[in-house]
Amino acid sequence: MRRAQAAMEFLTTYGWAMLVILLAAGALAYFGVLAPKTVMPDACDAGIPFACFEYAAYPDGVALSLRYGGVDSLDRVNVTIDGCGSVERVVPVQTSDVILAYVACPRSGERQKMTFTVRYHEPEDALDQTVVGRVVVWASQSDRIESDGIFICRGDRCS
Repeated sequence: MRRAQAAMEFLTTYGWAMLVILLAAGALAYFGVLAPKTVMPDACDAGIPFACFEYAAYPDGVALSLRYGGVDSLDRVNVTIDGCGSVERVVPVQTSDVILAYVACPRSGERQKMTFTVRYHEPEDALDQTVVGRVVVWASQSDRIESDGIFICRGDRCS
């Protein structure tokens, strides 16, 4: 009888504690404190010699800003997003220039996980170099007006 009573007291005491914890977790989830948007950050990882500067997903496409950190200049840049299209620009790119790439890519859902490939050419090399990157971002609901393309920014000027 004593063991049954001890077991019952244990379950009653810790059962109430467990119920309180579940209610607290439910309240936090209901009021949006545990929403995935606040818990999971956006991320972008581009391979060397590029670094993700800014990135965003829109209902009709994806925008990437990549800073070029290489030593030599580039004469051609191509950005491809898997499952979407690609954009290419034949223009000189210097060290620390920002490459703005906008690729049309209608996507559904809020959280976008995409792999992108940057193919670039240095004038001294015979072959193109390839870098694969990854971006995880929440889709914005604002509309994007710009068309597909790559823009190169030096300082405050983009062309």
